[in-house]
Amino acid sequence: MKTNQKGFTLAELLAVIVIMCVLALIGIPTVTKYISNSKKSAYITTVKSYVSAVEKAYNSDMLDCSGDVGKFYVDFSDAKKLMENGKSPYGGEIKGNIRINVANNGEPTFSVFSRDDKNTGTSLINANQLNPNQKDIIKKDIPDDYTINEGYVKCVPKS
Repeated sequence: MKTNQKGFTLAELLAVIVIMCVLALIGIPTVTKYISNSKKSAYITTVKSYVSAVEKAYNSDMLDCSGDVGKFYVDFSDAKKLMENGKSPYGGEIKGNIRINVANNGEPTFSVFSRDDKNTGTSLINANQLNPNQKDIIKKDIPDDYTINEGYVKCVPKS
């Protein structure tokens, strides 16, 4: 008598399930890390474009910086007028400011403080340190009560 067996045995099914679980255990953390690193790089690139827009506007005399203190800042809401997009990859708008310190020789240095709606961002750092490959400058829980140091004068784009 001929028996016709179709289908898989329980051992074969369990072997496939075990293999799929192992692949998931390896794959999910790798993909999660890749997504996290991509968001950090995108955030840094966006903040760098803010700084570049302000730097270009400052050097082209497109900013109205009244005062002779040598310490200025541009709020991100004003810097956004100088560029295309200011969205955070973590969600919401990027807020903060770009500080301009002018040395006695007239050379400006730019530093930046940023955060988004989810309190992800950078503490005050020199703009030259913004490197998309340096992911450790992005921090969680940046306080939303950032203040401009006393003595800084606000700059706005000229109309």
